[in-house]
Amino acid sequence: MFSDDNLFIDYHSEKNIQHVASVVSNLLENHLTGGDNVPFHKENIFEKAVMPNITLKNYIYRIYRSAKPTEETIIGSIIYFDMVLKKYSDKINKRSIHRIYLVAILLASKYIEDDFFMNNDMAKFGGISLYELNRLEKKFCDWLDFDFLIFPITFNQFRKLFVKLMA
Repeated sequence: MFSDDNLFIDYHSEKNIQHVASVVSNLLENHLTGGDNVPFHKENIFEKAVMPNITLKNYIYRIYRSAKPTEETIIGSIIYFDMVLKKYSDKINKRSIHRIYLVAILLASKYIEDDFFMNNDMAKFGGISLYELNRLEKKFCDWLDFDFLIFPITFNQFRKLFVKLMA
């Protein structure tokens, strides 16, 4: 189903992991709504009242450094993020993007990998409680109507785009 050419991540190279995190964060941040002065929306459980004190790039780097997701999982997480973006773009802003991506990478790992981190580990990597991650995961699953299928053609399109952005 997935091809092994153009591999893009090397967990032995800090510089490479930072570059991958940078490309992913730039890709995701291009879709933020509301700029820096986003009002807090209590009804959006992904939002925090206080802006995150870590950049999205550093947050993603921390997750990748700890969880070491496969390239397929990284691409899958971007696809899941895109699926949410198409339906709920108004919910993705600077107050919510960190937590939305954490759940995207968690679910991509569960769907794509045979061996994945449990929620308690991912909660630690993401700096939130297990209870909170479970709530966010349920909401994200609702947003996707529990449909995690990624067609090979879709995966390959996203992978080609990502490899191009990595260059």
